[in-house]
Amino acid sequence: EKFYMCPVCGKNFLLRINLLIHQRSHVSWVPYICTHCGGGFNQSFLNLHQRMHADQHLILCPCCDRSFAWASDFVRHHRMHAQERPYQCPECQKTFKKHHSLAMH
Repeated sequence: EKFYMCPVCGKNFLLRINLLIHQRSHVSWVPYICTHCGGGFNQSFLNLHQRMHADQHLILCPCCDRSFAWASDFVRHHRMHAQERPYQCPECQKTFKKHHSLAMH
């Protein structure tokens, strides 16, 4: 499942359009355009973002052979190995692996 992460605050979105709308809420947003994919970032996050295009995957999963450029992607992936269910319904206490699943519930 692909998520679109805000490079300013780290919030994840299922749809790219929702990320683009959200990014407008960051008053200090100064776009620098990624030459590989056209994504807009502030200067410091552009440097981090471009690691993905350069195959600089610095975080290795200890359970399999996958590697990640972003800690948030690794954490999401590692939940699969750990069988974590971090999202809990406050009404019925049922737990979910994904925030989206909780929201749909």
